[in-house]
Amino acid sequence: MAGADSDPTRLDGKMAIVTGAARGVGLAVADVLARRGADVAAADVLDLEPARVRIEAHGSRALCLPTDVSKEDEVDRLVGETASALGGLDVMVCCAGIYGGGGFDEVDEAAWRQVIDVNLLGTYLCLRAAFREMRARGGGSILTVGSVAGYMGGYASGPQYAASKGGIHAMSRWAAAHGAPRIRVNVLIPGAVETEMIAGRGYPADISPMRRQAQPAEVAEVAAFVVSDAASYMTGASVAVNGGFLMV
Repeated sequence: MAGADSDPTRLDGKMAIVTGAARGVGLAVADVLARRGADVAAADVLDLEPARVRIEAHGSRALCLPTDVSKEDEVDRLVGETASALGGLDVMVCCAGIYGGGGFDEVDEAAWRQVIDVNLLGTYLCLRAAFREMRARGGGSILTVGSVAGYMGGYASGPQYAASKGGIHAMSRWAAAHGAPRIRVNVLIPGAVETEMIAGRGYPADISPMRRQAQPAEVAEVAAFVVSDAASYMTGASVAVNGGFLMV
C-alpha cells in the first residue's frame, strides 16, 4: 500500500496563499491545505485568528496578512511577504469575494464598482502577482472561485455579482492559456454554500438536485485536490461543485 509520501494529493513542502481566509469557503480551504501539509498565508480584511488556529493545529506554518485584494499595493505585499517568510509560492486560492444583490434600479455605480473591484479586480491582481512569483520559481497552481451566477445570471444575486463571476471564469481561462505549461489555472463553480455570505439571501435549502446547500468543507476538499499534483494535467478547467445545480 502506498505511503503518504507517495500520495499526489499531499501538499508537503508547498507554500500557499488563500485569500478570503477569515471565514466560509476560504477558511475551510486554508484548513484543508494545511491538513494536507502546506504552509499557508491567510489573507482577508476580517479577523484571521480562526485561520491561524486551524492552520497551526495541523503543524503547518501560518502567516496571517490583512489584505484588501482590491488594492494593488496590498496584493503585491501579500505575495512578496509570503514568498519571503515561507520561502516561495506554489499555490494560490482566490476565495476573497463579496455578495451583491438588487436589480438595475437598485444597483448604482458605487454598488457596481464595489463588487467588481473586490471580486473581479481583486482576482486579477492576485493572478498577476502570483504569476510573477511563480514564473520566477518555475511554476505553480492557481485556483479562482467563480459561481453558478456567472453562467446563468444568478438566483438571488444582482447583475454586478453575476458580471464579476462571469469575468472570473473568462479571465481564468485566459490565464490558463498564458500560464501553461508551468502555471496551472482552474476555476471552481460553487453554488449555494452554507456560509455567512449567503445567509438570508433567499436561497432555498433544496436549491440543487442534491436537495441541500453545500458545506464549506465539501468545496474545500475539491479545491485542495485541484491545486495538488494529483491534478497535474488539469488547467483551464471549470470545476462544478454545486450539487448538480449547474451541469456543465
